[in-house]
Amino acid sequence: MIEKLHRIHDITDILVTLNPSFINIYLTNTDWQELDMLVILLELIYLVTNFLFSSSYPTLENLHEKKLDKYWDKLKTTFNEAVILDPNNKLMLFDNEKKETSYDYFHKKYGVFINHDDILKEYLDLPEEINILDYWKTKSKNSQ
Repeated sequence: MIEKLHRIHDITDILVTLNPSFINIYLTNTDWQELDMLVILLELIYLVTNFLFSSSYPTLENLHEKKLDKYWDKLKTTFNEAVILDPNNKLMLFDNEKKETSYDYFHKKYGVFINHDDILKEYLDLPEEINILDYWKTKSKNSQ
């Protein structure tokens, strides 16, 4: 606020000249000089504070960011799995390269479970409008 007042000094002079009733509440020349010195002092304090206490010390935000970066690859993989297994999304949110990578990933990670008749491919090829629970119930009854 002091800096703003300092910047509008010329405008306030004009305002007081046009409205002499403000002269009693207006700053004197000495007040303006003190204000100028105060602005300079506060700018220096601001610069020194930023220099001394900026990013040289880890902040809570930096610590969280580092921890998130550390686990992001694991989380990203888990999120991709969740999206693929969500019947509303499957692979439609991925580009072709990512689709193939995700499909290969599933085969590597869960190969023991999905290699039989390639159940993953069957699931991914199902149309969106099908009721997935009814489909798997029917499929499990047929395989018994």
